[in-house]
Amino acid sequence: MNKLKLAIHCNENRAFIPDIINGMSKGFTVRVGDNKKIQETFELMKWSDVSFFEWCDKTAIGISTLPKVCKNIIRLHGYEAFTGMLDAVQWDYIDRLIVVSPVMLPVVKGRTGKVKPTVIFNGLNMKNWKYEKKEKGFNIIRIGYINEKKNLPFIIQIMHDIVKVDNRYMLHLVGESQNTLISRYVKHLTRLLKLEDNIIEHGFLKQEKLNALMGNMNYLLSGSIQESFGYSIAEGMACGLKPVVHWFEDAELIWPEKCLFKSQSEAVEMITNDEFNSVEYRKFIKDNYSLERQLGEIRQLIKEVAK
Repeated sequence: MNKLKLAIHCNENRAFIPDIINGMSKGFTVRVGDNKKIQETFELMKWSDVSFFEWCDKTAIGISTLPKVCKNIIRLHGYEAFTGMLDAVQWDYIDRLIVVSPVMLPVVKGRTGKVKPTVIFNGLNMKNWKYEKKEKGFNIIRIGYINEKKNLPFIIQIMHDIVKVDNRYMLHLVGESQNTLISRYVKHLTRLLKLEDNIIEHGFLKQEKLNALMGNMNYLLSGSIQESFGYSIAEGMACGLKPVVHWFEDAELIWPEKCLFKSQSEAVEMITNDEFNSVEYRKFIKDNYSLERQLGEIRQLIKEVAK
C-alpha cells in the first residue's frame, strides 16, 4: 500500500515546524518546500496528496489562486490574523484551517468562508528543555522579540515595583528587537527608573544557551497584550520556572488562572509571595501540551482531509 504523500510548505520562519516534519515522516512520505518560488511550490503541490502550509502568509494567498491539484491545509499561528493576509486567501481553495489555540477562534470568525477552524494546540518537545526543581529566588526571565505585542515597557514598570520590595531581583531579557522605537524607549525607561543594575540584556539565544540560562532562573514573566499560545511560557514551565503571565484576552483558555495577573501589583505579589511548585509547572505542560498529542491530532486531520 502506497503511503500518503504529504508536502509541508514553510517560509524562512521554521521555529515551530521541525518536530512536525519529523513526526509526519513516520507514516507519510514527506517532502518539504521553502516557499521561495510559487512555481516550485505548485510543482510540489502537484506531487502531493495533501499540502500543509505553515503560516497563513503570502504563499497561502498565492496558491489559493492556482488550479487545485491536491487537498490543502493551512496552519495559522497568530500575527497573520491581525493583518490583511487572512482575508486575502481564497478560502474555497482551502480544505482545513488549523489554529493553535481557542484564543484565535473569535479573531478568525467569519473570515474564512465555509472553512471552519480546527483547534490543535501547540506541542512542546519536553526532551529539548532541561528540568531542574526550582524554588523561590531572585532571577526573572522574559523571552521574546521586542515589539508592540510583547509589551516590554510594561515589564520594566513591573520590575521597578519589584525592586522596591527587594533590590536583589534581577530581570534577564532574551530576544532581539523588531522595533527601534520601543527598544529606545525601554532603554530610556530603564535609565529613568534607575534599573540599570537590575536588568541584563542577553539578546537572541539559541536553545542550548537558553536552556543553560533557564537553569539559573526562578520566574518566567510575560507581559504580552496578545498570544495565540506563548511558546516561551510553555518552555519556562517545562524547565520548572514559575509562570507570571499578563492576562491577555482569553489567556485563561490556555494557562491556569493562578498564573495570570491583571495589574502590576498582582505581578509583584505573584513573584514575591511564597507559592512555588516547580514540579506542578512542568507537569501542566506534560499533561496539556505534549508534542505526542499534537502530532497525533495533526496526523489524524491529514488522514481525514485526504479521504
